[in-house]
Amino acid sequence: MPIPSESRPITLIGAGGHARVAAACARRARLVIGTVLDTDPDRIGQVVGGVEVTADDQRVDSLFHLAIGSNRTRRDLAFARPGADWATITDPDASLADDVICDVGILIGMGARVQAGARLGRHVIVNTGTIVEHDCVIGDFAHIAPGAVLTGAVQVGEGVLVGAGAVVLPGLTVGAWAVVGAGAVVTRSVEAGATVVGNPARRVEARR
Repeated sequence: MPIPSESRPITLIGAGGHARVAAACARRARLVIGTVLDTDPDRIGQVVGGVEVTADDQRVDSLFHLAIGSNRTRRDLAFARPGADWATITDPDASLADDVICDVGILIGMGARVQAGARLGRHVIVNTGTIVEHDCVIGDFAHIAPGAVLTGAVQVGEGVLVGAGAVVLPGLTVGAWAVVGAGAVVTRSVEAGATVVGNPARRVEARR
């Protein structure tokens, strides 16, 4: 079900493009961004969501949100902060069915649609304009990129990237840490760690 607004300020971890999206969603949801953290010296002093980027992590009273597109980086940083209070950011233009189950630290972007019976794991990104149909299960640290469609009862494993505009047909499984290329149409289940592209989607081997 939709996550209510939080009264505590949110610290965004990360100051790249995805952080700007997260900050915009948070502002529309009337959440307060108190701090934006990044260790990249080129980003220190920039402004994200009206807040100057810093490397000084002193907001002990804050909620945190991993505003980073890389699934592995979100996983690593989440494990590095085992006691953190994680904020979910839901854009007010997103739509969630009443029985959707959400874990912590999720971003649900503008125009996203999450339908009945769906379950979203920790630190999942359901990006701009995505459709997550009924009874889909999305594993921890997965990223459903802008405009992608998970049709009914799709199982998405931990750390999966479903690329922009991709479609996964009903009842299929995308194994952990697999990548579905942008625009792909997945017509059969995808093995863990595989990369698939095209219509119909076919596995491609990584370059050595």
